[in-house]
Amino acid sequence: MSSMTDWMCGAADAICKTEVARILVTEPAEIDLTQYKNIAFADIKGNAGADFSAAIMEEMVKNKDIRVIDRTQLAAHLKELGIAQEDLFDQTKQMKLGAMLPGTVLVLGEVNYQYKESQDRSVDTCGIDPRTGRPLNCPKSTRTGQALVNGRLHFTETETGRQIQVKRLSTSFGDSSSVQWGSAAQLNPAELQDLAIKKAAEEVIYSIVPTAKERNVIFYKASDVPRIERGIAEARAGKLENAKNIFSEVIVELESTPSNKEDLAAAKFNLGVIKTYERKHEEAEQLFSEVDDLAFKKFPAVDMRNINDCLKKKDAELKQAPVES
Repeated sequence: MSSMTDWMCGAADAICKTEVARILVTEPAEIDLTQYKNIAFADIKGNAGADFSAAIMEEMVKNKDIRVIDRTQLAAHLKELGIAQEDLFDQTKQMKLGAMLPGTVLVLGEVNYQYKESQDRSVDTCGIDPRTGRPLNCPKSTRTGQALVNGRLHFTETETGRQIQVKRLSTSFGDSSSVQWGSAAQLNPAELQDLAIKKAAEEVIYSIVPTAKERNVIFYKASDVPRIERGIAEARAGKLENAKNIFSEVIVELESTPSNKEDLAAAKFNLGVIKTYERKHEEAEQLFSEVDDLAFKKFPAVDMRNINDCLKKKDAELKQAPVES
C-alpha cells in the first residue's frame, strides 16, 4: 500500500495527499441466517450431544443478532403439536413447526467425542556429571492427551423443510505433562473434553454470525474541500454511516457546481471504498468507473475494482455453497 501511495504522490499531476485509515468492516458469515428471526437447537445426538447443546446455547445467549429458542421452549412447542424430538428429521413435521414459528432455522445433528492418550519414555540431558564434567542423561516420561470432537449439524428452514447447509465439526484440544525420574502426572480428560466442545461451539457461532474486522484502506484528501477530510476522520472513528453521508453530500454539491474534477473523483473514490466493504458491489463498481472518467490514472480505481470484484466473488460463493447430503 505504501508503494501505491508513493507512486501516487510522485506523479506530476496527482493529488499529493493520501491517507491510510484503519476501518472496522463486517465480514459475512459462512452460513447466512440474516433473513431468519429465530434459531432453534433440537436435541443433538451423539455421546457429546448434550454437552455440545449446553455449550452452544451458552454461546448463543451472548450473541444478540439472532433470537434463540431454547430446548425448553422448543419442547413445549413440540408437545403442543404432538411431535417428538426424534421426528424432527421428518420434513413434514419440520413444516408444522415452521407454521407455528415462522422465520425459524432448526438445527439438528450429531456430535461425538473421543479421547486419546499416549505415554512416551525418552532420555534427556538433565545436568552435568560433577565427576566427569560430561552431560548427565536422565530418563524422561511424557504423557500426551487429546480430546477430539467431530460431528455434523443440519441447518433447516422449518417453513419449507429446505436444508440450508450442513456444517461439519472437527475440533480438538490437547495437553501434556512430563517429568524426569518418574511417571508423568495424570491428565484431566473431562476438562479437555469441555474445552474441545467449547471450541466446537465457538466455531459454529463464528460460522453463522457476521464478524467485524479491521482493514487498512486508502482514502484521498482534497485541499479545496476540507469536508472530505472530515469524512475520512469519521470513517477512522468507526462512524462509516456518517462518513458515507459526508462523501455523498460533497458529491452532490460538486456535481451541481463548477469544480475541480479531481476533488469530485476523491469524494467518489472514498465513497466507493466504503461501499466495497459494505458489500454493495454494484454501487462501488459504478463509483470507480466514474472516478476513472473524471481523473484517469490519478487514482488507483483499478486496484480497488479488483478488491471489489474479489469480495463480490467471495460473497457469491458463500451464497451458492453446496448443501451436503
